[in-house]
Amino acid sequence: MNLDEAIAVLRGRLDDEIVPYLWSNADFISYFNQRRNDFARRTEYFRDSSTAAICTLTMSTSTADYALDTRIVDVKRAKPSWMTIPLKKVTVGFMDENTPGWEDSDTSTQPYRFILDKLTGYLTVWPTPASAIGTVKLTVSRLPLTQLALSHIGLSTPTELDFPLMWQETLLEAVMGLAYAKPDSQTRDQGKAQEYSQKWERFIMVDMVQYMTKQGSSDEDQPDYYRER
Repeated sequence: MNLDEAIAVLRGRLDDEIVPYLWSNADFISYFNQRRNDFARRTEYFRDSSTAAICTLTMSTSTADYALDTRIVDVKRAKPSWMTIPLKKVTVGFMDENTPGWEDSDTSTQPYRFILDKLTGYLTVWPTPASAIGTVKLTVSRLPLTQLALSHIGLSTPTELDFPLMWQETLLEAVMGLAYAKPDSQTRDQGKAQEYSQKWERFIMVDMVQYMTKQGSSDEDQPDYYRER
């Protein structure tokens, strides 16, 4: 389903097909982005290892901290070009306990660990690279690549929802929940807003957990060489 079709379906279900509309196109764009982003953050469904702008970090001399794309939810794997195995994922607490003085170490060796909780929005490699030694290829969970906008409506090539086909009906119902929560006497229906919100929560907390478990998407089976504790 594309964005234009989805908005048309919603207007039909909400009995909002006559101008002036009760819900603007801007309302629907906001609702779709809220629900798609919520889905991506909470389920980590969208995995990516090929989008260069998101998944490739280029090492620089004497630089330990590298900004992550704001669409990244979590980094699942970091494979450097200078090693055959991934960098080991550790925490600041692990480093403090096992490698005292690690932040003051010389930039003399190739990094073999990475840290996500040192600086918000950054990936830290350790030890700090002494030279521009190569790249790190990331496997990440992320938000949809593009946030929907008003400019995506009415195009000659329709804009796809960028949401799994098998759950698009669920997405439409979730958007209706937000629509019925709009604070206006002609739009607000607390009962329906709560009903659709509860359906969305069940989808996220029950259905998606079962789906991801069945797909074997747990990170608990990572090899020992990847994670340090």
